[in-house]
Amino acid sequence: MAQKAGSSASYVWETTTGKVCFGQASSGAAQEIACIAGRDAMPQEKDSRITALFGPGMGFTESYVVFAAEPGVTVKSVTYRDREVSWRLVRKLSAEGTGPTIYYVTLPDGHKGWINVTLEQADGQLTPDRLQVTLF
Repeated sequence: MAQKAGSSASYVWETTTGKVCFGQASSGAAQEIACIAGRDAMPQEKDSRITALFGPGMGFTESYVVFAAEPGVTVKSVTYRDREVSWRLVRKLSAEGTGPTIYYVTLPDGHKGWINVTLEQADGQLTPDRLQVTLF
């Protein structure tokens, strides 16, 4: 499960054909499912180590973005407009655990701009990265 909020939940899973899917469901039987072929996801900026997969979007209870971090890096912090925002590690892709790691970020309402992400490299070095978000 990527996130649970009230009677709603968000899920991320990988199919046997290599697609990454994101789904949301609420107790009222509302649901939404979207999938992307992992190889089709590309970083927004040159040399970025993170890639937006889903969102920014409006969930049933909150705004969100789901992104992947390359193997070998770990997210240490996520900020938006110079404030820490809620985020969580969802899962590593691939059965061997050698694929990218998926993260779910909760965004404040009325967002437009950049999510700043601090990554920790395998050698312990901290490096900045970012994702642009636009949702009106």
